[in-house]
Amino acid sequence: MTALRPLAETPPGELGAAWRAAVRALDPAAQDALLAQADAVRGAGDDGSWRALTTYRTLVDRARDGPQALARAVWMVDEDPDRDGVTRRFAEVARRAGGDAAAFAALLLAECDLHDGRADVAQRGLASVLAHAHGRGTRLEVMAWTSLAASYAFERRETEALLAARRADRLVDRATDVTAVDRAHVAAAVARAWFSLGDVDRLLAHLPRVRASADAMPPTDARRARFHAYLLVARAAVDAGRLEVARAHLALAEAEHRDEDGRHGHLPAAVTATRLRLARAEGDVATMATQLDATPPPRAADATRHLAFVEMTVALHALRGERAEAERRAAELLGALGDRKGVGPAQRLLAAEALGRLVGDRDLDPAIGTEAFRVAADAAFERLHELERATDGLVSLAQPTDDDRAALAEHRARALARHRAFAAQLRTRIEAAAAAGTLPQSVAASTGGLTTVCAWCLRVRDRGGRWWPVGHLLAPSDALPVTHGVCPDCRPLIVR
Repeated sequence: MTALRPLAETPPGELGAAWRAAVRALDPAAQDALLAQADAVRGAGDDGSWRALTTYRTLVDRARDGPQALARAVWMVDEDPDRDGVTRRFAEVARRAGGDAAAFAALLLAECDLHDGRADVAQRGLASVLAHAHGRGTRLEVMAWTSLAASYAFERRETEALLAARRADRLVDRATDVTAVDRAHVAAAVARAWFSLGDVDRLLAHLPRVRASADAMPPTDARRARFHAYLLVARAAVDAGRLEVARAHLALAEAEHRDEDGRHGHLPAAVTATRLRLARAEGDVATMATQLDATPPPRAADATRHLAFVEMTVALHALRGERAEAERRAAELLGALGDRKGVGPAQRLLAAEALGRLVGDRDLDPAIGTEAFRVAADAAFERLHELERATDGLVSLAQPTDDDRAALAEHRARALARHRAFAAQLRTRIEAAAAAGTLPQSVAASTGGLTTVCAWCLRVRDRGGRWWPVGHLLAPSDALPVTHGVCPDCRPLIVR
């Protein structure tokens, strides 16, 4: 194709793969002419902006060159819904603008890092943005807190996610320069916090606010907001074992996704991941296999997605009765969980708990179950430590509502109960191993850089070798990570 109809007359629904291929096949002069048309329509409402955005992304190299490059890049920082390599390239150009434009570009780069699974890098970038925007009550500050809440939710740092989202929620009503899209992002941040807390009922109660904020946006943005909200409910419901709720909201998300006309490449991956988790919960081996085949193995550098992929692979082999392969991949999963790099304690806790239960359900090697519940207990204790620190910062970080305080108190009680339950599972397995004469190494109270928690009495050993009740050391402890073993007083209970 050597010519295209004028961009202003091209329906957005036609800007698909065939159109993009035709644009890339144009000669340079025609490409430059098309970019000039995109410059002219980029402020002409939702359809015009979508035409401009698609053109810039299609011709990213040419769009980043020439006298219009900086203006295009600054505009793209606000308009581009993706967080991929193309987005990053425009944001890097926009950083040259200086001032708030550069700060918005830094915010977008942090969101690209988060989309790549690098939450720690994203949080460092967001800290620099907040240092620039703090106390100004502007759209930039609102967006920075919203993105920080998203990064905490990604790591399943539940309390921090809610508090950061509430900070954005307080600011959004005072800022004068926020848009309908910004308000929808804040509503979504609160939804992600309820998701990370695993609070399905509060998430469902919050859903009408998300839908109302979506209704105030242009149609394309509205569909995307509803899609993500429905998918959050589906995923949280799967984790909570409420499978009817999960199926209903996954269907709603898929209906919104079909309307996207294939324009956002990362959305199918999110749908696939949720289908996969639902199929595992239902024991649907055929669907699990299909969805795993549709999931390209993530990069090893993306620790969170790599962990989830291996976790699902272990489950599939176990459900198929492929014991040897399931145990081999389980060992790989345990290695990744023990490595701790790039994966927070809440994520390790969920994966280790699922593995421990899978071992029991599918009669895999008991030693794998013992190690899985030790990792789960370790991660639960580390998470309790994080919760204590986050709770101490309630006043400085945000002004939680009474309902927030109630939710966080409920969550802390559940976290304490889970830690005790994991310790009990670990004790049962250690006792069985002792009876069989195969006492695991974890019975020895570890030394070195680890804080040791006794799985029997739950006392914690300090660096001087003294053992204290758990509440004594939980908040101020700086010797994490931890490991669960057996203190000298409890050791005779199992070693006779």
